[in-house]
Amino acid sequence: MRRILQAGILLALPLCAAAPALAVPTLYFDGGLSFNSTSNILSVNTTLTGAVDVVPAPTLAGSSLIFSAQLNPGSVSSSGGVTGAGFDSAPGSPDFSVTGGLGGVLLQGEFVSLFMRGTEPLYLPGITDPLTSGTSGILSGVVQLTGGSLTGQFAGLPDVFALELNLTTAFGPAMFASDFDGLIDGKMTAAPEPPVWLLMWAGLLALVAVRRPAPIRSSACGGSPGLTGTVRRAATSKIL
Repeated sequence: MRRILQAGILLALPLCAAAPALAVPTLYFDGGLSFNSTSNILSVNTTLTGAVDVVPAPTLAGSSLIFSAQLNPGSVSSSGGVTGAGFDSAPGSPDFSVTGGLGGVLLQGEFVSLFMRGTEPLYLPGITDPLTSGTSGILSGVVQLTGGSLTGQFAGLPDVFALELNLTTAFGPAMFASDFDGLIDGKMTAAPEPPVWLLMWAGLLALVAVRRPAPIRSSACGGSPGLTGTVRRAATSKIL
């Protein structure tokens, strides 16, 4: 059994090591966003700024990545100086669309989830001006693709993630009571292929199995060999 597990490790580990090197199609974008407090619609209008592991590479000049979503008012929360809010699918279709610079839809789909969060302004006692502006945050979501020429490369549930989110309003429980704009810089990444994760888990499970200590074999008397020898010597001493 040990030899079989060791052979499994030798086979799985190279595959696991190669997993990060597998192609992960990614689109980069930046542009602007706006929130309408009357309709509760968040609109993002950006341009593609780069692409990795996408074949053929899209023409960036004249391209666009746009999406919209509707705020779920009941999801707005504030805890520990952090404000968060969830968004649902917006009226109309699709929520999400990517167009290449030469025309043609590269990707389109509907949001499965979209969440915005950011740190609220930090105030020090006795000081009216905030120590931090509280206008920076992140926007993350998952898209269910419905069409586009790149759908096959972004199969599954791709992630949309914006690490840089700079708003004209500060994060807080009442931030969605009025309109605001902002700048957004982010990326869309294809979901990892299931076989990659299966290979990684196979390698880890094999390692755990091999490192598991072997059970201690008991002697015919039910004890360990050391204890059995002690009992026999004691019995011999009594007979003598």
